[in-house]
Amino acid sequence: MSDGGMYSCVAMNPAGEARKLLHLTVFVPPSIRDSSGDSPVVVSVRVGNSVTLECESNAVPPPTITWYKNGRMVTESANLRILAQGQMLELKGAEVSDTGQYVCKATNVAGQVDKNFHLNIYVPPNIDGPVEEKIVETISNPVTFACDATGIPPPSLIWLKNGRTIENSESLELHILSGGSKLQIARSQLSDSGTYTCMASNVEGKARKSYHLTIQGTLLLRLLFKLL
Repeated sequence: MSDGGMYSCVAMNPAGEARKLLHLTVFVPPSIRDSSGDSPVVVSVRVGNSVTLECESNAVPPPTITWYKNGRMVTESANLRILAQGQMLELKGAEVSDTGQYVCKATNVAGQVDKNFHLNIYVPPNIDGPVEEKIVETISNPVTFACDATGIPPPSLIWLKNGRTIENSESLELHILSGGSKLQIARSQLSDSGTYTCMASNVEGKARKSYHLTIQGTLLLRLLFKLL
């Protein structure tokens, strides 16, 4: 860089002198701040929030910066803006569809450099259906509770009975199935009555759904209890 400038060549003899001026420009290939080569910078944001990807580049002459998402050139839209001569990409109200691989390319006559990003859009857990349900079942019949939970990243699921965590191995009649999305009582007993809660959690939060289960005796048993 310091070698750039005006240079003059002077030729002299007894008859006089001649001069020629030369202007030297030293081109510098682009560099990007905090670039980690081929390893992407991982950026995570909650759905609905804003996020900015930065591509601060220096070069001589100043580089042209172009953004790509999943291999396709990015164009501005209602929720996406390219700012500061391309050095910032701003997403407002991030959506799940914004997830992907982003690349900024800084280019000038001396070369090109890339910076890679992987953008994750996280979604808090949600469980289908009402938050609470009441179930009445007859003794000895099977009972199945569903916990259809969604979220990004996929939420982990645990089941509780009356506030106490249920372990899959604690009863031969009680089974946690389908990765936690179902809880089954194979042969219900009166003692199975209570509140069963599914809790779904990920880095963005928690969701829960409760079932209030009442196990009734058979008609014959109920008549016997009335007679006693």
